[in-house]
Amino acid sequence: EKLHSFKKELGLKFTQPHIFLLLHGLARHKKTMVKTARFLNNLGHCAYCLNYPSTLQSLNHHADDLEHLLNHLDGVTSVSFIGHSLGGLVARELLSRKDGWRQKIKARELIMLGTPNNGARIADMITGLKLYTTIAGPSGQDVRPFRVRDLPKPDIPTLIIAGGRGTKTGFNPLLGEDNDGIVTVAETKLEGMTTFKLVPVIHTTIMDHPESLQAIKDFIPPLT
Repeated sequence: EKLHSFKKELGLKFTQPHIFLLLHGLARHKKTMVKTARFLNNLGHCAYCLNYPSTLQSLNHHADDLEHLLNHLDGVTSVSFIGHSLGGLVARELLSRKDGWRQKIKARELIMLGTPNNGARIADMITGLKLYTTIAGPSGQDVRPFRVRDLPKPDIPTLIIAGGRGTKTGFNPLLGEDNDGIVTVAETKLEGMTTFKLVPVIHTTIMDHPESLQAIKDFIPPLT
């Protein structure tokens, strides 16, 4: 039997029927999303950071595990997703699946921070390096443009937050356009996105920036 990434979360009891699930990026850890979760919890929401083996499985397998978790949650009627980088793609893959959990849990909104929605060209640039393929694993290939282009667009309200300097070179001149050091601003954008926010910050800390947190607060419905 397959061991699911979120096995320990299956018995969790959440304090509210609506929850925020936070997904970290490639080769990161759930602790990188703690500040964002704390911000939401301090506003009175119920936010939970998930940990998953981002470098050991493919994008589809990550979504399989998240789907398994949602199919076994009790007392939760709606969910919002906040994904940093790869985490946003995991949420998008999950949202493309219309059966199962979506019959009992409403997907309310999606928030993506530095997510390469059109693929990350930098992954193409360094994919030939053995160190990158060893460290990044299957998901390191899944963020390449030719892998991401067929991923369905989200069917729920979507906030995209990108990092950049508002210049032609961004934080990494090698990318040839505004970027957060890893993902270009253009690579984050999706046709039909609800709201877009550019924040002056690098890729690895975009989720912690005060402007990112304010954008999240402004986007989500207030507690009633």
